[in-house]
Amino acid sequence: MNQKEWKKMNEHHKKQIEVIREIEAQGFTTQEAATLLVAGELSRLNEIMDYLKRWVFSLWRDS
Repeated sequence: MNQKEWKKMNEHHKKQIEVIREIEAQGFTTQEAATLLVAGELSRLNEIMDYLKRWVFSLWRDS
């Protein structure tokens, strides 16, 4: 991984920590906040996977 990629990853992690702090400010524990963040990330990943499956199927069907 090059310097630019590390910097981008570090910025992403900083944003995740900010989100956790915002959730904690609403009265959740750090563990609960992290769990909510991971659940959101998994939900987004699931949506992306569904989109990719539909796209691949449409390519296969049309070929």
